[in-house]
Amino acid sequence: MIKILIVDDEKGLCDILKDFFKIYGFDVLIATDGQGAGHYFLDEGLLLR
Repeated sequence: MIKILIVDDEKGLCDILKDFFKIYGFDVLIATDGQGAGHYFLDEGLLLR
């Protein structure tokens, strides 16, 4: 499954985008700041492609 990381400081927008992408079968991760996004790269092993 393809993972998408959404980073935005507006949680409501992140939730809307998450719901949209989940409909199409994507695994969606959300971060509301750079520190949260960094967590996914460092601790979860997420890669940019």
